[in-house]
Amino acid sequence: MTEPGNQPLRPVTLTGADAQALDTIIESRTAAGPLKLAGLPYASNDAAPPPPPTPPSVLVSHTLKLLAQSPVAVPPEDLAQRTLQRVAQARRGQRFGRPSQAGQWQLSSFGWFEAAALAAVVVIGVSVVWPVLERTRAAARQLSCANNLAAVGNAIGSYAADFDNQMPRGHVLPGSVWWNVGQTGEPRDPVQSNSAHLYRLIRLGYAGQEILSCPDNPAAMRFLNLEAHDWPTPASVSYSYQNQHTPFAIRLDNLDEIAILADKNPLFIARPGQTQGMQFRLDLPPTAPTAFHSSLHGQNILTSTGRVLWSNEPFGPNADAIWVTRQDRDYHGTEIPTDPSDSFLVP
Repeated sequence: MTEPGNQPLRPVTLTGADAQALDTIIESRTAAGPLKLAGLPYASNDAAPPPPPTPPSVLVSHTLKLLAQSPVAVPPEDLAQRTLQRVAQARRGQRFGRPSQAGQWQLSSFGWFEAAALAAVVVIGVSVVWPVLERTRAAARQLSCANNLAAVGNAIGSYAADFDNQMPRGHVLPGSVWWNVGQTGEPRDPVQSNSAHLYRLIRLGYAGQEILSCPDNPAAMRFLNLEAHDWPTPASVSYSYQNQHTPFAIRLDNLDEIAILADKNPLFIARPGQTQGMQFRLDLPPTAPTAFHSSLHGQNILTSTGRVLWSNEPFGPNADAIWVTRQDRDYHGTEIPTDPSDSFLVP
């Protein structure tokens, strides 16, 4: 019988050749003749002649048989795995910490140095890569905005084909203001917002609302009312349109190539605390770029021929400043282009 988990050893014996070799070695190294081992006594003074000595190989085999009768515990199957885990834990402890005299583990200075070096690498990497990523995102938004302008150019061309080559234009009362964004009323009421002329593309189904929203305008409206006449607020307007409050409608077939639409004019902003009307910024030069695409310092421009240009300075293809007229220096909301070739893009 053996205890659970134990099993007896199989008897171990010597082969004939091994036994003879063992006897020869022991007899050659023993000067007194054959070995006399404890437990097997015999005396030379006995009356009877002593029995022949037991060969050492027989004694060794007998001893091995006695050892085989002792049970031995079977090692667990996961002994090797647990041993390797303990070795790995010990190595980690030696690398990252050491036991203090109080028996508590402390983080070694080598570990802190590694952590500081890694943090420095991360900070430097982010500082180098982040501007590149931001510029890439800005370029993607600028390209999306340019695609919007190209789509608006197609819509204006379709509108002109249906309205005797005229650009989108509502009913205009000569001398009326053009910067009261958010106009409501009937279609035949005098238009008091230049953006309301452009909104006709949405209301009459020539353009979808998404192409008239610049991705760099945080206040752009995602959903516009198809029954409305204008954008609700000046901030929600993404693009500046050629001023349409001229005495006569502008015909595309009579125009040389000029700028007719661009990213929003930065010189006209909403009046603080007022729902209508705008104010002209005297603190900015006429060459200031749009507030959109600020990291790229430029603006997309749509020309009367349908081309979309990227310009770092607000000038049209005829070298005309697009934010202001050719003769005015201050603005009160009633100014208009000086002639058909004068681009004056306003909200």
